Amino acid sequence: MRQALHIFKKDARYLWYEIALLWLFVSAFAALHIRTKFAYLSGLMEVVLVVGAVLLIGRVILAEAITGDRQFWITRPYRWQSLLGAKILFVILFVNLPVFAAQFFILLIDGFPLVSSVPGLLWSQLLLFACVALPFAAIASLSSGIAPFIVSQLIVLAFGASMLALFAPFGTRALGSLDWVRYSIGLLAVCAIAVPVLFIQYRSRRTLLSRWVAAGGIALGALAFMAMPSSFALAVQSGLSKQPSLGSSIRASFGAVPELQFSTGQAPGKIAMVFPIVLRGLPEGTDVQGDVFSISLQSPADCSNFSRTPISAGVATIHVNCFIDTKLFGQQRDRPMTLRASLYFTLFGNRQSRTMPFNSDFFNAPAGLQCAAESDGLRTAWNVRCRSAFRWPARLVYERLGNSDDNSIPQSVSYSPFPADLSIDPLETHHSSTSMPEPAPATRNVTIIAEEPLAHLHRDIVARAVQLDDFADPSVRRR
Repeated sequence: MRQALHIFKKDARYLWYEIALLWLFVSAFAALHIRTKFAYLSGLMEVVLVVGAVLLIGRVILAEAITGDRQFWITRPYRWQSLLGAKILFVILFVNLPVFAAQFFILLIDGFPLVSSVPGLLWSQLLLFACVALPFAAIASLSSGIAPFIVSQLIVLAFGASMLALFAPFGTRALGSLDWVRYSIGLLAVCAIAVPVLFIQYRSRRTLLSRWVAAGGIALGALAFMAMPSSFALAVQSGLSKQPSLGSSIRASFGAVPELQFSTGQAPGKIAMVFPIVLRGLPEGTDVQGDVFSISLQSPADCSNFSRTPISAGVATIHVNCFIDTKLFGQQRDRPMTLRASLYFTLFGNRQSRTMPFNSDFFNAPAGLQCAAESDGLRTAWNVRCRSAFRWPARLVYERLGNSDDNSIPQSVSYSPFPADLSIDPLETHHSSTSMPEPAPATRNVTIIAEEPLAHLHRDIVARAVQLDDFADPSVRRR
């Protein structure tokens, strides 16, 4: 321990300028975040903060470079455990601690309850250390200097981009609300690679072996991330259902396509389609949202946008917006065929709500949200802003203006069970805007509604003797 503290103190004296600069970046990030007038600059400062932290990690690791055989430090009686421990302590105190202080300060100023924010604070720091600091420290341990360290980072980033382009044709479509499973596997792989690389380097300084371990681990991790079957993510999420038996009475079938439903836009070489799935037997007091849709066609269909009709008497229709290949559509559009599809969806319930007046100040809302609502003087436009600490809650969030219908706040719901995402910014904000051509009746308040997920379900649907032309954009249908 004494030797580790000696190395730590030496590094702190040696890198005091870089440490002070990083604290300056952290202070600027926090100050810009809480000043609404300059909030747009906080994102830029976050990037600067990340770059500064990475360079500081590289500098402290390379103060005793592991690679090579001409370093001065290897002539000293350093124990590898003391050296590695000193570097880890340095990263925790001079990288993680400043970020922790900035996040704590932002939450305090914005009025979030600190007790309920503790799990997010701690989990955020764990992610930053295990999935950011350790991997960059591992890269630095494989480098002989700061220039090779920077080049190595660029090579890893280029490799990741190449793998993404290579595996994209093999069905790596987004899983939407279930994407947390894929990213958890990716982050776990990154951490699992960094730990053995650091251990090998500091224990035996076998750089060639460490580089092979790193290269092989990166390749396997990228393959697991990109080629993970959607069925695995769906199985994991289904296992987390609170009330899996709640949807036992739900039946699914194809419905008719309303022409007004088409708002899918355009894609080069693709035809816009809408597949309406009618769900019957929805339990009373529940809501529903589509998650993942797959359909049996000769070429993959891009189906990632869902919308649903209001629920009435336990019946709702989920419209799945898809794009399919133009050539396939031309070949199959008039042929009777059997369509087989699977819809994965989530039932929500246990509604919570709070009504607040139109005001630019933030109010406490359900699910740990803070929301503010503003309207223009003519009551023709409204803007609702909601923010959450560390991650958007795994809830279906709606707004209701006065006595109007529910309007969903644009969001990307994640069903992740973890209290924080990998981010330096401790707040996630979503906006919802509504406008009308003419002034609406007097509306002086807005209600924020949040519902929690109760069951993750799936249904298989079969339609026989149908034509693709029945589900296509009306502009391309044959009359």
